[in-house]
Amino acid sequence: MDGYLNSTIDPRASFPDEHLFTYTPFTIPGIDFEFVNRERRVGKKDNEKIVRDWHFHTSVASDVHWGTGSCHAKIFYLFQLLTSEQNLHCLGDMVDLERLGFKDHWNYPDAHVDGLAQILRKTVTENVKYLPGNHDELVRAFLHRMNGKFFGVTVAEEFEFLDALNKLMHAVHSDRHDDIAFGKHKNRVYHIGANLYDFGIEFDAFLHQFPFLKGIKVTPWSKRKLKWIINKSGRAELIEKEVDANPRVTGIVIGHDHTPDMRLTANGKLVLNPGSSTEDGAQSIHQDYNGKFIRINWYEDRLFITDFNGATAERTYKELGLDYHAWPLSMDAHYLDNPARRTDSWPPASIHDGHLEDAKRLLGIIYRLAPPLERREAASMVL
Repeated sequence: MDGYLNSTIDPRASFPDEHLFTYTPFTIPGIDFEFVNRERRVGKKDNEKIVRDWHFHTSVASDVHWGTGSCHAKIFYLFQLLTSEQNLHCLGDMVDLERLGFKDHWNYPDAHVDGLAQILRKTVTENVKYLPGNHDELVRAFLHRMNGKFFGVTVAEEFEFLDALNKLMHAVHSDRHDDIAFGKHKNRVYHIGANLYDFGIEFDAFLHQFPFLKGIKVTPWSKRKLKWIINKSGRAELIEKEVDANPRVTGIVIGHDHTPDMRLTANGKLVLNPGSSTEDGAQSIHQDYNGKFIRINWYEDRLFITDFNGATAERTYKELGLDYHAWPLSMDAHYLDNPARRTDSWPPASIHDGHLEDAKRLLGIIYRLAPPLERREAASMVL
C-alpha cells in the first residue's frame, strides 16, 4: 500500500537542510509483512552517505526499565535509531522509578539517556504516546498536571488508537489486572518477583566470571517461570474477557508481563504484547501499512523476526543494509564535520542536540520524584 507516501507527517520537519526521504517497500521471504526502507542522502557531494531505517505505521515498546542493570539500553537505543514510524507507543515501565528509589545512588549510563533522547527526538515527526506502568507509577499522580503532553509526548493512563486499517485498538500497561487476579496479595507477589529477579541477575553475574559458563543465563528462565505462575492466576483470561466485552475495539495492546505475544481471542480479537528490553535483547511489535503485525527481537549485530503466523527469519544488520552508526553521524554535526571522530565501535554514538539536553532535564525531574537513598538520608539530616 502507499500509506507511507500519503503520511500527514512531513519527515523533513526535523531535517530541513537535508534531501527528501525516499520510501522503498520490500519483503523478506517467508515473512507475511511489507517492510519499508526509508532513506536519505546526507553530507557533501564529495562525501555523500545514504542513511537508512525501517519505516512502520506503528511501533510498540514496553518495559525497558531504564536505570536498572538488566536493561539492554544500548540495544534499545539501536532499535530506536533503526526505526521510524507514524505512531510510537510506549506502554509503561520505561524508567524504573521503583528500583531507582531504593538504590543507594543512581546509576544511569549514557545509553539509557540516549534511548530516552531518541524517543524525544521522534516527537518532532511522529505521534509518540506513553502510559505509565507499575514501576513508573509515580507519573500517574501527575497526569492531571501535564495537560496530556510532556516534552512533546502524549501521556495518559490508558488510551485508544487507530491502526493502519483505521480499526480501534486499546492500549494499557495491564498491571491493573493484577488487582483482580491477586487482590490483597498483589504487592507480595511483586516483592517476591523482584527479589527472585535480582537474585537471578546476581547469580548470572557470578556464573559469567567463568568463561565456560558465559552462555548460561538463569534470569530469563526464572522470569518465564514467574510469568507462567502469574498467568495461571487468570490474568490472561481477564484480559481476553475485557477486550471481547468491548464492542468498540478490535484488539488490545498490553505491557507489564514481559512476555512477547500475538494472538487472537475466542472472538477473533487481537491481543498484542511487545515483551521487554530486559531479557532477550530489545523486543518490539510493529504494524505495516497493510495492517499486518510482526515481533522483532533486536540484538547487537542482528535481529530476529516473527510474523503473526509464527514464521521466523533472522538477518544481520549488514545483510539488511542497516547501519546504526550512520544516523548519529548524519544527525550530529559534531561527528559529521569531524571524520576523525567517526567510529564503527559498539555502542552507537550519542547524538548531541537539544533533545539530549531535554532528556537530561527530564531525568532531573525524575531524580526529584524518586531520589536515591543517599539523597533522602541527606535531606532528612538537614531537616
